Amino acid sequence: MDALDDSIFESRPVDKNDENVQNYIIREDGFEEVKKRITSKKNKATIIGAAVSIAILLVYQFYLKDDFDFQFIAVYIPILSVFLFVSSRRTTKKLIEKQKSIFAGYELFVTTDSISRVITGYPSITIMFADIRDIMKSKDGALLIRSKTTVHDIISVPAQLQNFEELEQKLVAIKPISGKNTLLKYQILRLIISVGLIATMFIVATAEDVWILLGAIVLLLVYIVWVITVILKSKNVDKQGKRTLYLSILLPLGVILFAVFKLLK
Repeated sequence: MDALDDSIFESRPVDKNDENVQNYIIREDGFEEVKKRITSKKNKATIIGAAVSIAILLVYQFYLKDDFDFQFIAVYIPILSVFLFVSSRRTTKKLIEKQKSIFAGYELFVTTDSISRVITGYPSITIMFADIRDIMKSKDGALLIRSKTTVHDIISVPAQLQNFEELEQKLVAIKPISGKNTLLKYQILRLIISVGLIATMFIVATAEDVWILLGAIVLLLVYIVWVITVILKSKNVDKQGKRTLYLSILLPLGVILFAVFKLLK
C-alpha cells in the first residue's frame, strides 16, 4: 500500500520532514487478513443468533403454548433463517467497506516523545508518551493505547501495520502491555450495560408501579446522555458513524415515551 497523498498532510499532527518521525502504514495484505476475520466472526454470530432464536421459538411452542403449531414453525424458521442470512451479508459488506476505508487512510507517527494516529475523515489523535495511561492488546493482536489526560483519546494500532513487531517493542519499552484482564473488564462492562438496557426495557413493558417506572426512566435518560457524550467526544467515529450512533438512542427514547404514557394513564 502506498503512502497517503501529501495533500492531506496538513491535518497531520507532526512534520513529515522531521528525521525523528517514524511513519507506519498498513501492509499490502493487511486488509485481506482483516476481511477474512470479519467474515468469519459474522458467520459465527449469524449461526449462533439463528440457533438461539429457533431454540426460544421451540421452547415457547412446546412449553408455553397449549397447542404445538407445526405449520407456524415450518413457515417461521425458514423465513427467520433467510432474514438472518441476508441481514448478516449486508452488515458484513458494510463492515468490510468501512474497514477498507479506514485502512486506506490510516497512518501512525511515532516521534521521540509522542505517538499520533491519522485516519482520513477522522480527527487526529496525539498522545504524549508521558501521558500514556496503559497499553492493552486484543485477541486479534491489535494494541489499544489510552491517554490518562483525555479519557476519549484512544489510539488503536492494528496488527496489520508494516513493521508492527518493531513498533510493539518500542511501545512496550515505554509502557508495558497490560494483562488481558484489563481489556476483559471493559468488555464485561459493555456486556453489563447492554444486558441492563434490555432488562430496563423489559421492566418498563411489564411494570405498573410508579416508582419502578420512574427509576427505569432515569436509568434510560442516563444511558442516553452517556451515549451522546461519547459520540460527541469520540475521535474514533467519523461523521457517518456518529449519525448512525444517534439513531441508537431512538429505541430508549421510545421506551421512555411508553413509560410516560403508562404513568399518565
